[in-house]
Amino acid sequence: KPIFVYHGNAQLGSHIWSYPIDLANFSTQVSFAVDKLQVLFFSFSSPLSAARTILTLIGLLLLIKIKAIREKNHFVLIILCSASILTFSYFITVPLLGTNFVPSHMFDLYLRPVAVLITIIGLSYIFDKIKDYHKHVSHILFFIFAIFWLFFSYAYYEDWVKNNQYFEIAKKDGLPPVYLNLQDYIVKNTEVNDRIMSNNELSFMLNAISGRKVLATRRAHNEPFVDFDQYQLDSAIILYGNNKQKKVDLIKKYDIEYFYADVNWFGLDYNVDQNGNVGYSDAIIFFYSVETEKALQENGINYSKIRGFVDPSVRGPDVRLYNVLVLTPDNYELTGKGPWKNDVDDFLTAVWGYQENGQVVAVLYKVDVK
Repeated sequence: KPIFVYHGNAQLGSHIWSYPIDLANFSTQVSFAVDKLQVLFFSFSSPLSAARTILTLIGLLLLIKIKAIREKNHFVLIILCSASILTFSYFITVPLLGTNFVPSHMFDLYLRPVAVLITIIGLSYIFDKIKDYHKHVSHILFFIFAIFWLFFSYAYYEDWVKNNQYFEIAKKDGLPPVYLNLQDYIVKNTEVNDRIMSNNELSFMLNAISGRKVLATRRAHNEPFVDFDQYQLDSAIILYGNNKQKKVDLIKKYDIEYFYADVNWFGLDYNVDQNGNVGYSDAIIFFYSVETEKALQENGINYSKIRGFVDPSVRGPDVRLYNVLVLTPDNYELTGKGPWKNDVDDFLTAVWGYQENGQVVAVLYKVDVK
């Protein structure tokens, strides 16, 4: 289907706008290549890295200089060349085709393993030479080297686990009680194909804890061959539009069975800095187009036209900016059953709620449109 139906056109484009560096910038292209080559062949940050680097360089030199080793390991050379082309092809594909093959993935999945094979070639050559001199010495040195390698590998792994933010998060307690309670209700009282309407981040959470379908969700975590902006537009119309009949039509089109809201809605859409300035986190957002802007205007949806980031989790000085349309907080109506426009409330009946300190913090509504 990706080839014969979509012809390889990955509309989502997350491999470009969600990439942590702007590969359309030549200086960034060069710095990425230098960094990766340094990791493979010139890394001396620790004794383990230094040993691996030296052995890799020896193995590479042997492959180039000694014909017998080159002929014996011709497959390694083929993979090395292929992986290098895939990893650094962005020098050609980005300016000519506007795309890349996710070079960091190519590096980790192909170039790193090939470098290990080259390291083994270097190590094997050294021990073969020692073995020619004295067999038992070769075995003893190999045993010492293995112990050395295992010790530093374990030490590196321990340090990595200790300092990795995701391991620290994983060590903490599980889901907050509100979401455990919500999960229990949804799993027991809804069907697996029921669709729940919420904002991007809460929808992502709902799908994660229940497997239920959603309409709005995180852009980066989606099927690559979809028109994601259309889903965002339809979500915006349902939540914040001024055409009630159009909302009914879209609710029926997507067979939306539930609406969900909790107190985290605003904080997941927007952020406020210490000076009180409001920025967007994962609010509904679109790549700029005249058609999308016209649709927002026709449905009375407020937005800002800016040049900004697309992925809320990938931001920084080296990340590419785009012309985007971002919904603004003044779309909220906070006098009804949720932050959406109050006209939606006519279709909603609360079926689940959760309180903390006597205050309702989350509500799930059943949808009933005639």
